[in-house]
Amino acid sequence: MDQIRRLQIIKDQWIELEKKDKLREIFGPNLHQYILKSIAPIEAIESGERYYRFKVPDEYKSYLTNVSNGGAGPCSGLFPLQHSLLPLGESYLVNNPNHYAKPFPFSMDDANQFKQELNQNKNFNLSLSKQAGGYLFLTEYGCGGFYILIVNGNCCGQVWYINLNSVSSENQKSYCAYPQFKGEKPLTFLDWIEEHLSYYLTEGNFIPDAEEEFQHPSSIKHLIITNKEMLNIPQHWFACKNVELIKINSCQLKKLDPKIKHFNQLRILDLFYNDLHDLPEEICELNQLKELYLKSNNIIRLPYNIGKLQQLEVLDISFTKIHQFPSSFFELQNLKQLVARDLNQDIIQHIRKNFPNLNLELQ
Repeated sequence: MDQIRRLQIIKDQWIELEKKDKLREIFGPNLHQYILKSIAPIEAIESGERYYRFKVPDEYKSYLTNVSNGGAGPCSGLFPLQHSLLPLGESYLVNNPNHYAKPFPFSMDDANQFKQELNQNKNFNLSLSKQAGGYLFLTEYGCGGFYILIVNGNCCGQVWYINLNSVSSENQKSYCAYPQFKGEKPLTFLDWIEEHLSYYLTEGNFIPDAEEEFQHPSSIKHLIITNKEMLNIPQHWFACKNVELIKINSCQLKKLDPKIKHFNQLRILDLFYNDLHDLPEEICELNQLKELYLKSNNIIRLPYNIGKLQQLEVLDISFTKIHQFPSSFFELQNLKQLVARDLNQDIIQHIRKNFPNLNLELQ
């Protein structure tokens, strides 16, 4: 299929999705409202390319000049090209004008090694130096995560994922970076847009109100809901045995059902801004869990056996009432980042002693 045809289909699908998502149940439309912004003038893009000494990848340039420069997009919506480094700070590009001209430091060999390690279920990521360049930000996923587009170097045109809050344990001056694939093929910009639209237009991110509305529960990988009252996890969610991400934000969630343990493929559990007071011990049976976000809840203590979460890399307990840790906490061998608040100095020293490579972020 030629590129112009692909772009028209994408544009039509955004319009179709807006009509389908009447209740704004998909994560993100509360921010972008499915609005396709004005296209970017090709002259402005080419002027920026000359000034910053790089070339905008062809697929992305075609999208900017034919569909939209920012607005409706995956996750929280696409950044406009002129704001595509904003996550690094408002003055970053002024102070680092060579950012785009630098070759992105990873090659296809690095990306393929990552994929091979991932297929073998190994705990592996690539460390992206904070001084690296050759990329721009496409959208914010949340919790410090962003999708980026490589604009220079061997992987030019590919979409990757980085987490600005997740620092490599090997190097405190690096972010964790993850190449994105579709089968054996690295994702390009239009591949990435089409993948998200395909997912959104099926049942993947729509949250049904009744059990019978889940037609293919085994195919659902993400359950995401925001700004909608939900006091407990709906029982029909537990039919989704292959879920890898659960995101329940600002929903007044008061209780986490012990059956949470049945999500045995769960990698990310994000419970920001709810009304939880405790966590069931059964959460400790999520042996694939890598990231747990509990920010802004009324939780007093962590589960006694939290040390059983041996794959856990990121834990956010900021703006909770957690100020002490069970002894098993110090058994979290893969913990890379802890975000917390109001910890006394003795506990901080004890944490640093037990986790010498930990990125401890105190808010």
